Amino acid sequence: MPNCSTLTIDLKAIQDNIHQLVTHFGHVMVMVKGNAYGTDSLIVSKYLQKNVCKGVVFLGVAHVSEGIQLRKAGIHLPIFVIGAPPFEAELIVKYQLTPSVSTKQEIEALNDASKKQDSTTPIHLHLCTGMNRFGVSLNEAHIIYETIQQASHLHLEGIMTHFVAAESDFFDAVSQRQIEAFKTFVNSLVSPPRWVHAANSAASVRFQLPFCNLVRIGLGIYGYGVCLPGARPALQLTATICSVNECPQGATVGYQCNYTFQKSQGRVGVLSIGYHDGIPRHLANKGYVLIHGKKAPMIGNICMDFTMIDLTDIPEARVGDEVCLFGSSLSPEEMALWAQTDVRELLTRISPRVQRVWTNYKPNLEHDYERLSIPERLPSSLLPFEKD
Repeated sequence: MPNCSTLTIDLKAIQDNIHQLVTHFGHVMVMVKGNAYGTDSLIVSKYLQKNVCKGVVFLGVAHVSEGIQLRKAGIHLPIFVIGAPPFEAELIVKYQLTPSVSTKQEIEALNDASKKQDSTTPIHLHLCTGMNRFGVSLNEAHIIYETIQQASHLHLEGIMTHFVAAESDFFDAVSQRQIEAFKTFVNSLVSPPRWVHAANSAASVRFQLPFCNLVRIGLGIYGYGVCLPGARPALQLTATICSVNECPQGATVGYQCNYTFQKSQGRVGVLSIGYHDGIPRHLANKGYVLIHGKKAPMIGNICMDFTMIDLTDIPEARVGDEVCLFGSSLSPEEMALWAQTDVRELLTRISPRVQRVWTNYKPNLEHDYERLSIPERLPSSLLPFEKD
């Protein structure tokens, strides 16, 4: 029996968006963290590995566990990891992940694990220019840089920083200070590493960073946020009307009686999707959905499994009809605005109960990956290499 709520992902739109980014910037790291922004990190990664042009040089994740999941699914592209604590060093080396580092403890743990496993691990030095989440301070950056150079089983492959608010012109002065600080450090190096990266989706479009040669794109591959002209929206969220109720004037709708019909006769549609599925509870009595090309307001408190809409002015709406919560005609960014949240949070909270439907691609997750040794799983370009 089909699911009553569906997230449709257009992989051709994603591919076209990435191709545009690669054409414009040259080299791209596609961020597939957070289950590829609420879609499916395994399917998106496999699709990119098989179909997208060579400009995609990294997949990016937040946690080591995400990288391991991709390796076990047969992904052999380089996988960059933002958060790589010392206690996960052996796993990083075992699964040939590329971590960002910013402390002596991380460097020592990775070097020891690499030596123990007789390998050399590529790493990226993370410089803090204002985010204060990860990264070494500007005052200690050269000390950490020298520590890396002295590590016998590590290879400094990249250097990075992270913008605080690149999408907002209100913070452009902050962004410019970050750019100058990062640029100054990079220029101070006699021999910068292979990859220099700072820009996320918004920064790649809004700022000129000629001293960088890699951009990190997450939200942008789906055609949302600050994008290049011509980017195509890739996602659509739909649900089904599972019940229709007639309500007299004065009748209330939903928990805590949060909506009251003022009209003489109201008509309530019940959608097969609720806050467990990722619909923010803050949408109570805000926003609308589209049915038969018409706007149906959301009314009453959002329930765990259901959402009510006002069908009074859409008499043709029936049980079983499909309703669009966001898509090509109604952006998820607009829904996020109604809910006073960020579109990234909205997308990544779409639960597994919502069926994923893939257009322009037939997913096949079957593989013989577990029977292969690590070197057999990876192309020769990723095998251990000599220390520079």
